[in-house]
Amino acid sequence: MPRALLALTLIVVLVLVPTPVALAQTAEGCQPGEAPHFTFGFAMLKDQVGEDMGDPVTCEFSDPNGTGDVHQRTTTGLAFWRKSTNTPTFTDGFNHWAQTPQGWITWTGASVDPPLANVYPDTIVQGFLGGCQSQAPNDAQLASACSCAIQRIQATYSLTDFLSISANYIQEGTFPPDFTALVATCA
Repeated sequence: MPRALLALTLIVVLVLVPTPVALAQTAEGCQPGEAPHFTFGFAMLKDQVGEDMGDPVTCEFSDPNGTGDVHQRTTTGLAFWRKSTNTPTFTDGFNHWAQTPQGWITWTGASVDPPLANVYPDTIVQGFLGGCQSQAPNDAQLASACSCAIQRIQATYSLTDFLSISANYIQEGTFPPDFTALVATCA
């Protein structure tokens, strides 16, 4: 009888007490055996942002809020692709980088979406284009580069900042390096 009681106790314990099961742990969004890595738009973001973007901690995964957006966590922040605007973006929580139709832009603050492009008064735009094209007014490549430059400037700098940069140029004869680098992307 004691053997039957012992056997019954063992059976009850085996059935009622859960046994730990070892499951393979994968990073969020990754398939088994897949390591987190950047692809497509997020790889382009990494090329543009550099070390500020950190390294991937997860693979790409759907926004848990069901927006259709795609997220990927990094060691320094969050990369996300906005479905509604087809915009790959990275944020460290305060600084932001994004690929927009106007080119690569950065901004700071709480807004996760890129700011709408600044719209400068037509006289400012035409003045810039006239000055930019003054050396070769009939050069189509120059006209295209000048148009690209003003679009990227408007997407990056507020009108106030642009006017300040222009006034500083008139006084000192030089532009800030980030401004020059932005304009050079259109050449």
